[in-house]
Amino acid sequence: AAYAAIDGGATKYTPTPGVKALREAIQRKLQRENRLDYALPSIVVGNGAKQVIFNAFAATLDDGDEVLVPVPYWPSFPDIVRV
Repeated sequence: AAYAAIDGGATKYTPTPGVKALREAIQRKLQRENRLDYALPSIVVGNGAKQVIFNAFAATLDDGDEVLVPVPYWPSFPDIVRV
């Protein structure tokens, strides 16, 4: 698999929203199984749940906003909210 990835040029950083083929597969799955129709630019792949949650908080929270952190939570959640 490693040799195939190297030969295929799949060893570089991916586009910020994620690999297009993966995003298209997610789009098809959402349409087929969930009857949800999202445009491809609305589908973003992250490297883990905490990173995606951080990105969502960074995009939507302003200084002074109140955030309720449910229990249990990852230990980093309060820090993510404060950032």
